[in-house]
Amino acid sequence: MKTTISTTEVKTWGNSLGVRIPKKVADALKLHDGSQIKISLDGNKIMLESESNPFFDLSQDLNLMTLLSKITSKNKHSSDEDESIDDEAVGHEVW
Repeated sequence: MKTTISTTEVKTWGNSLGVRIPKKVADALKLHDGSQIKISLDGNKIMLESESNPFFDLSQDLNLMTLLSKITSKNKHSSDEDESIDDEAVGHEVW
């Protein structure tokens, strides 16, 4: 479905060019500062596709219980990947 929401202007951004995404579009696609998007070309069309992370909906309030509920056996570190260090303190660490 094609919907034209607004027209915007291309601006210089460092050595590149940039286009601002209107808030209405960002909200609809759940985009935020740092979101990853895929840029494709089709003839003279530039297509931007959201690569939103289905793991987190950043529009919701995240709390410990919500985060813990996302842990599964597939995304949990196994004990052999434990990166903890059992060495003696070498500086001003408090153990």
